[in-house]
Amino acid sequence: MLCIQNNLSQENNYIRKEHTETWSRKSWLWVLLCALGIYSTIPLARAFQKLVYNSVGKEFFTYLAFFLIAITLITLLYFFIVKLRIKRISQYVWLCSCTGLYIYFINQLSSHPEEAIHIIEYGLLSFFVFKALSRRIKDWTVYISAAFIVMFLGTIDEFLQWMMPTRYWDYKDVGINFIAGSIFLFAIWKGIKPSEISGSVKRYSIRILVIVITLNLITLGLCLSNTPLNVNRYTTAIGSFTWLQQEEAMTEFGHKNYDPQIGDMYSRFELDELIKLDKDNGSIYGKSISIDIDSGLSRDDILVKYSPGSNPFLFEFLLHYYRIVDKTKAFLDASNVQDTSELANTIFKESMIIKNYFSNTFHNSGLEWPYIDTEILKIVKFQDKGSYISNTGKLITGFDITTARAVILVILFSVWIGGEIWMRSIHASENRINTNSS
Repeated sequence: MLCIQNNLSQENNYIRKEHTETWSRKSWLWVLLCALGIYSTIPLARAFQKLVYNSVGKEFFTYLAFFLIAITLITLLYFFIVKLRIKRISQYVWLCSCTGLYIYFINQLSSHPEEAIHIIEYGLLSFFVFKALSRRIKDWTVYISAAFIVMFLGTIDEFLQWMMPTRYWDYKDVGINFIAGSIFLFAIWKGIKPSEISGSVKRYSIRILVIVITLNLITLGLCLSNTPLNVNRYTTAIGSFTWLQQEEAMTEFGHKNYDPQIGDMYSRFELDELIKLDKDNGSIYGKSISIDIDSGLSRDDILVKYSPGSNPFLFEFLLHYYRIVDKTKAFLDASNVQDTSELANTIFKESMIIKNYFSNTFHNSGLEWPYIDTEILKIVKFQDKGSYISNTGKLITGFDITTARAVILVILFSVWIGGEIWMRSIHASENRINTNSS
């Protein structure tokens, strides 16, 4: 009889284990489907954005995001009040606070409201990741591991966007995806407070946490290393990917220079390097642009030809020059005094940049200087006392790639060593408990 009972108990344990594994696979399938759903919108996003902008206006994305946030909040409140019968005021406060954070970040994206949809997408993705992880992890580390998995999937999203024409990579967007997922996870932790996530930290939980942090750090290192120079190297070696050389740079390191007459200048070169390059190569560079103009190349074609990867000096020269062209047109059309003053200040400072650092290149380029009365520019410029910043791309100036790699390695070793120490301390505690109980 005892033998039969033992066999039945073992069979029930096997059934429960198989049932748990089946649900775990289903949970991760939902994560995969959600991620693929987000990724599948990448090729269509720009066309859909233009359609919405032209038909109903860009505010549609903001209103849609607010509507979805409201529906989610109402649904959760229904479960809190009717199904779960939660009476703790603090849980409602946390839930509403997280909703307020979503509203705040959606408002911050008002200039590019289509990005607000990412907040909704990655909030939903974080829910599926949490459900999948919580099948095995029953302690508080599930929230951190889930947040880092969402961050990794968001990084993949941005990388795929970088590979698509007319789409761009942006570290800020990676951060937005991570924040969107983290807010939802925080709402689960402090608002919903799932009863099953209450156990002590297990070695398995720490191992998963170390793995997902490591995965993110390695991915970050690869993204920081994906500079135009490195893109040219590996795409040349893999011939079918040479078209990536024409995409906007994922990562560029540069310098924050200061000219007392101009202000802050962000450049891939130091000021002395710019002067030397213009002096030594300005004639050749300028004539190259002149030939391109004579052959009928458009502005966009020229900017693609002289990309940060192929010729960063000419790329910066062209950005400064075309900024003068665009701001001059806007200046001549402007009626507001404040707008006129700001535009004149920009034209004046950019003109000084061309004069001081690209004069040889400009004189040989065949490009025409936009007509505008320089005396008027000077008068209007001196009415504007604000500082000026000239950007030539999304340059990282606070550190270089060598420093970044060193810091990532230090953090990696710290995570691994810290994780190992943590797991050993838990193992020792478990041994003491087993010894005392026996």
